[in-house]
Amino acid sequence: MKIIIGKIFQLIGLTQVLFGLFYGFRGDMIRELYLFLAGLLIFILGRWMEKRQ
Repeated sequence: MKIIIGKIFQLIGLTQVLFGLFYGFRGDMIRELYLFLAGLLIFILGRWMEKRQ
């Protein structure tokens, strides 16, 4: 079960990074940075949960 939850967190993290990329194309660099960092942390949390299984 932890593998599935870890994969979901990884998907959410990658999606958030992509949203940050699109905000960066529009010129909002601060929001891009916040979304990138939050997405990266969520992705790392998902990888950590997946490895602990």
